[in-house]
Amino acid sequence: MGMKLNQAGPHSGSGTLVFHDSSWNCTDGPIEVLRDIDTATVTVSDTSDQHVILGLRSEQEDSIFMAHLGIVASRRWVCSAKNKLWWMTPSWGSDISYLPIETQFLLFELEQSGYYGMILPLICDSLFTCTLRGGANSGCVYLV
Repeated sequence: MGMKLNQAGPHSGSGTLVFHDSSWNCTDGPIEVLRDIDTATVTVSDTSDQHVILGLRSEQEDSIFMAHLGIVASRRWVCSAKNKLWWMTPSWGSDISYLPIETQFLLFELEQSGYYGMILPLICDSLFTCTLRGGANSGCVYLV
């Protein structure tokens, strides 16, 4: 799963993403991006100043694995979610707990205006599919 952060506007730029105390923050502020990450399940696969690729680990061998990714610090969001086998519909709102199931990507404005982030579920091979869905307390659940 990838996460990217950019600033919008005439002075567009990117902040540096850093991980501290189970939260991803942007150093321009500091601005909180994702908090209360379950570090027992969510791992960092790759990172740079502008993106983070997260992975999941589990002892489960079930066909469906759901992990709490964390709480997205967003003001408003827009996403695309699968509603039929080959079709997607857009959704938008201000409370991520209403994020639809089978969400294929999430673009959000951070609580501190001017910065935007994107969460994009990726797959590691052809055996799995990944999507997002909303959870309690404005959390985002990563579904495998």
